[in-house]
Amino acid sequence: MTRHSELPLPDAGERPKVSQPPALTAAPACRIWLAGLPLTNPPHAQTLLLQQMELLERSDLPANERLQILELLREPIRFVQNECARRFVGKPLPLADSEQEAYAASQALWQRLETNYRHCLQTFKDTEAALVAQRSLAVIEAALNDSYRAGILPAAWHWRGLHQVYRAAEGLGVTRHGQGSLGKTVAEAYLEALLVAAAHPFELSQKQLALVTIWAQRWAAKVKILAASPVGVKTPALIVDLASEQPGAFKRLGEVSQEFRWLELSSLRKSLKKRLLRLAHGESPESLQLGKECVQPACEALLAQVYQYWCKGDPGQSVRVRRSATCPLVGGAKAIHFYLSGQVFSQPGEAVTLSKQEHEEIATFGRIAIHHDQIQQQTFESWQLLEEEPTALLLTRPLDQPGLRLCSGQLLAVQPDNAQRLGKVGWVASGKDKLIAGIYLLPGKPLAVALRGSGITALHEKFSPGFLLPAILPLGEPASIVMPKGYFRPGRIIEIYSDHSRQVHLSQLLERGTDFERADFTWT
Repeated sequence: MTRHSELPLPDAGERPKVSQPPALTAAPACRIWLAGLPLTNPPHAQTLLLQQMELLERSDLPANERLQILELLREPIRFVQNECARRFVGKPLPLADSEQEAYAASQALWQRLETNYRHCLQTFKDTEAALVAQRSLAVIEAALNDSYRAGILPAAWHWRGLHQVYRAAEGLGVTRHGQGSLGKTVAEAYLEALLVAAAHPFELSQKQLALVTIWAQRWAAKVKILAASPVGVKTPALIVDLASEQPGAFKRLGEVSQEFRWLELSSLRKSLKKRLLRLAHGESPESLQLGKECVQPACEALLAQVYQYWCKGDPGQSVRVRRSATCPLVGGAKAIHFYLSGQVFSQPGEAVTLSKQEHEEIATFGRIAIHHDQIQQQTFESWQLLEEEPTALLLTRPLDQPGLRLCSGQLLAVQPDNAQRLGKVGWVASGKDKLIAGIYLLPGKPLAVALRGSGITALHEKFSPGFLLPAILPLGEPASIVMPKGYFRPGRIIEIYSDHSRQVHLSQLLERGTDFERADFTWT
């Protein structure tokens, strides 16, 4: 059994010492202080709350008084944190300095709130201990959710704190406490965070992440936490090391210890499989408790993806090849066009006027050296290839290396194994010292072209960079064209120029990214 004194607290030694007492020394004083909190200015309110949390953390208040204060502060903090998250959620990575500062401030407040709850857990038993453990886990889960939404890899304290609080709850015998007024057990609060992490949250859009979080909350009760590896079950168990700073994994790393826990997922697998079958037979997502916001066919695709990750491990593991090679990366339509064609994009048929310096460069180097070199320097990035699949790459670069800010759905050109390909950012995440991106490859070798609308209304329309992709018949991929976002309309006829002008008839939109659209076509 874990005694209260064995529950570690985060080290506060590195933070500056403060002499002033907290304003929040009792519940009545807290109510008065909250009445003056400037909620219309969330960043300022966040700063004030953080100051008080740090002061409260160092105070010697009785646990009952501390808990009353924390319960009064919990909802105002959640409101302020949600408002402040707008400054860093869904931004391209790496974050700008101001965005990174906003993220750090939010994480600091979550951590101070969780530490204060942990102080209470040092004292309480039974129902009170269950409440405090559940609150502490909920705070860590909120911090993790902000981390996923910002595209930042969770810090060590997230997982360390999550495991330590659950381990303490085990020692107190309260992991199954919490039904009724608390709404969920301590074990369910713990499992929610592990299930979301197992669903590969960085691969999810903001909307998908919100849905998966709801599903994890709804179905955590279907998962059993075991102290030994389950026997006689077909569903692989998710393994958690309570002494680690990592989430769960389907493959055991290292020797088994008494800190290992196995998440038995058979009931969850059966429930998800039934829902997938009923979706396939036409039942609505809402009738299957998948959420009002979940619509077909996207709902079924997401649930199938989550089913794979939760119940079968990583489905791409068998085709993934670990690599260690340099992979060039280029972003932006004009830069990609230059990278593929070797020529600066210009309007077809437009006379090019060269400066005296450019004439001299051609005479000396045989090309416009400075202009081309500057373009290549500004657009060409060197990334490290970590893993490769037939249709995807895993790339990384140092965080301090200058480069593009990336976001999900962004069009790129990459060159694995000296083969120029188009790809889109599937997901991107920022760590302490590195940027990691999953790139989904578009089919076929691209041809850089110029394109514009057709007809009388397009006579004065300028050409834009575009890319033709060939048909890949064995994969069932039609010939397609990559265009600027907003270009596609069913049946639209556009002019394409490579070495001569031709027209194509757009048929069906195949995919839409943040800065491009891809459609199949027929030649007119």
